[in-house]
Amino acid sequence: MKTRGWRRRSAASAEQRGWVDTDESARSRRRRWAATDPARHRFRSAQPPSRTSPLRGRKEVEAGTKTIQELGRKCATLMKIKKHYGAPSLFRIVFIGPRGSGHRSLAKHVSERFNLVHVDFNNILEEACLRETALGEMLRMCDHRCAQKIKSEARVQIIERYVLESDCLKRGWILTSYPKTVEEFKLLDMISTPPNRVIVLEIDIQTCRKRLLNHECNFTSEHEFSCESSVTDPDYKLDVHFNNYKDIIEQDLQEYKENIDAILQYAGETASIINATGERKCVKERLEACLMRPAPSAKPRIPYPPPTIDPMDIEFDPDDEPDLSIFDDIRAPEPKYSFI
Repeated sequence: MKTRGWRRRSAASAEQRGWVDTDESARSRRRRWAATDPARHRFRSAQPPSRTSPLRGRKEVEAGTKTIQELGRKCATLMKIKKHYGAPSLFRIVFIGPRGSGHRSLAKHVSERFNLVHVDFNNILEEACLRETALGEMLRMCDHRCAQKIKSEARVQIIERYVLESDCLKRGWILTSYPKTVEEFKLLDMISTPPNRVIVLEIDIQTCRKRLLNHECNFTSEHEFSCESSVTDPDYKLDVHFNNYKDIIEQDLQEYKENIDAILQYAGETASIINATGERKCVKERLEACLMRPAPSAKPRIPYPPPTIDPMDIEFDPDDEPDLSIFDDIRAPEPKYSFI
């Protein structure tokens, strides 16, 4: 009985002095005490990672004599540092699809969603033609005088100059309207910053042809509309774009059909194929999910394999004396002494 009375009196006195908070648990009190006394404890910038968490380790900040403001800035800095797991941290995407598949509008959506630079080859080709450079003069000459197709080397040179600008290097890029042949794809893989993701839209050519034949363009705003959509604004003057003439559409779709098999064979397992049929919202979701997943695990593409050397073609005579002059560039010269 005496022991129980002593316990009751000690608990009552502790509660009167403010040592015991009956409304909170002991764990909550320890957490509150750690927050009010940072000099004795460490602040963790993240919770211990779970099995499904991408963070495999803990990040800790030594408190010491730091103030709350300094600890907060340090924790915020550590939280911004993301470790790379699986998917590339900077996208360099080649987006391939036939005309009428909506690949340019989808690329624009991806560029806004992932903060990328949308690089459309047709647009940068027009910009390069207008520049007063040697390359621009050559492009204008090929376009107007020679009426010849621009060489693949000049095309990839235009793309390489553009993607090496600071904005593309910092944010990444998504390329459309290029490459159109497997030779252009191989040249693209040989630039300083080659693509690390290849996405191909899978869609029926007949569907693309139907979409292109139903497109009309407002030449004032350069916006395209479908013939099935109703435009009530009287200021909109719609007409067929010159690229949407039937013969040009057939030529572009036939060129795509002739080259897509070779492109897919060269890309191999590095290419991700997206079903582009159905509602546009579903296609966007499939595309975003593809980019959020890690890149396909496959062997890297080899644009041009190294030449094979036949051992029988190598001439070697074991009785020949080695030429010592080949070591002159890699060894220090011997000191020369004069006793005169």
